This record gives sequence, structure tokens and C-alpha cells, in this order.
Amino acid sequence: MTKRKLFLAIMIALVTVCAFGQNARKHYKAGTEFVESLKYDDAIVQFTSAIGIEPMNPDYYYARGEVYEKLSKLAEAKADYEKTLVFSPKDVNAIIRLGVVTNRMGDHRESLSLLNHALDLDVRNPKIQPARVITLIDLGMYDQALVASDTAIILKDTPMDFTTLHRIGDGIDKEDIQIRYGAGYDHNWVLKHRAGTLGLAAVANDPKSGRRMEVLTTQPGVQLYSANWIDNEKGKGGKKYQRRWAFCLETQHFANSINVPYFPSVILNPGEEYNHSCIHKFLTR
Repeated sequence: MTKRKLFLAIMIALVTVCAFGQNARKHYKAGTEFVESLKYDDAIVQFTSAIGIEPMNPDYYYARGEVYEKLSKLAEAKADYEKTLVFSPKDVNAIIRLGVVTNRMGDHRESLSLLNHALDLDVRNPKIQPARVITLIDLGMYDQALVASDTAIILKDTPMDFTTLHRIGDGIDKEDIQIRYGAGYDHNWVLKHRAGTLGLAAVANDPKSGRRMEVLTTQPGVQLYSANWIDNEKGKGGKKYQRRWAFCLETQHFANSINVPYFPSVILNPGEEYNHSCIHKFLTR
């Protein structure tokens, strides 16, 4: 082959590669636009087309993984984040997302390993520690979670600590910033069980009568409200209810979940069905 023919062959190959790359980027751009308009299924089609054209581009796998994660298709999201790291092993954001998804799938120790690796690569990344806090709590490593936390409150040795049975009133007026915020208890507690599985959220005992209530839920959190703002509210039989005469245990997702990506998702996509279980079990002792 003459030098001229070789040169022409190389130029044709380069033009072809550029054309393929431009086409892939068009699909990628279309996918991001679909994500912005919440058309996630269409976004997946576009990102998949981009991957088919440029199968070694990590950005396309990462983008599709984020959409799968939004749809709670965790196995697919995990596979895409892992593929991202094949082509870009030090992509910290991909490692973080893989850690979050792995934790949601129940492998808390693998999640912590991934998030620690991300921390080694980029200690100043603000997305790492919030994700680590959730994983450390799921592992029951509360002391380490306290060190890592700038977004969650660790409850040990505070008026918010209900890990052992005691009177609600014991800490309700103690000097504590959280008590001050709620004028008593009006807070969400993160539960230990995995969201979506039925687990024990709270137990309430009345020592005088022997009555006991157990609350079980598939939700990730429970709000304790101690009726701090009740004032002469008309109740049953004309009775006037007063401040702190009762308490509520409200099973729920975390407040502001829609804006916090490492909280359990509250997004319900078209065609999906929402359901959860909450059981109030009453016993006597």
C-alpha cells in the first residue's frame, strides 16, 4: 500500500470514528433531556443506543445507572456503575453510587468498603460522608457514624436515645437543641431494618395497666410526636385535650427525601404501585 493510500485509509477511519462519536453523543444528550423531563424509560433507550455505538465510554453507563437507580432497579444500576469503573477505575462518583446501591441491596459491609475507597481517593468529596453515615448506621456502628456525620444525629446518650425502654417524659424537657426545635419530641428516627421489609419500629408500655403496643412497619423511619402544640382541643365526649396528653408514632419515609439522594427514594414512577405495611399490635402483660 502506497503512503497516499495509507494516509487516505487513516483519514477515512478517523472520520468514521468521529461520526460514530457524534452520533453517540446525540443519543446521550437526548437521554439527559429525557431525564430532566422525568421520562426515564425513554432516557434508558437513548443511553443504551449511545452505549451500542461507543461501548467503552464510561459516561454512558454512569448516566444509565443513575436512571436505573431512580427507578429502584438496583441490580441494573449496580451493573452499570461496575461497568463505569471498568473503563474509569478512579471515578469517585461511580464508586459512591455503587456503594449506595450496594447498601440498598443489603450488602452493608461491601458498601462501606466501597465508600471508604472513595474517601481514600477524594477525602473532600461532600457526597461520601452522608452515604457512609447511612451505611454505618445500618451496620450498627453508631460511634463511627457519629464521627462521620454532618447530616444525621446520633442518639446515644441524648434525650433522643430510645434504644432502651424509659418514660417519654424523662427527657422531654431536657436542655437539648433537638428538644428545643420541636418543643418536645417531633422527630424522625431512622430504623435499623431494611426499607421494604417488615421490622419492629417501636414499643410502648404502660406499667400501671400492663398494656403494651408494638409498631411494625416496612417504612424506613418513624416520627415520634408528643402533642407539643395541643391546647384545649375538643375531643371525644366533649373532653378538652391538653398539651402532651398523648403521643403519636407515625411510620414514614424521611422528611425532605426528595432532595436527598442517599435517603430511601420516595419517587413513584408512572405505572408503579405504592404500598406499605404498618401494624399496631396490642398486648397485655
